[in-house]
Amino acid sequence: AGHALPPGHVSVTDRLEDFLPPNHPWNLDKMLQNPSDYKLPLGHPDFSSMMKEENLRLPKISVYFHHPNATESFISGRALPPGHMSVTDMLDDFLPPNH
Repeated sequence: AGHALPPGHVSVTDRLEDFLPPNHPWNLDKMLQNPSDYKLPLGHPDFSSMMKEENLRLPKISVYFHHPNATESFISGRALPPGHMSVTDMLDDFLPPNH
């Protein structure tokens, strides 16, 4: 049935809308968030042919031993505490321009 897009995934619709044929269903994000509700037509291009893998070289950021797991915090919806240093400032030089 496929796997849904993870929460917070960039909009696929925004990235591909200029390239879709006129009769293509419009809201790609909705379709990809609920893949079991939609079937690809015969002859549809493989999704992997439209994706470019990039090996980002992100820095290792030193944190104190009691720092919570950032991925787990994000997935569970916990916001950064007030006064937390800017993650954007720490990573901005390493992220692709369209991130």
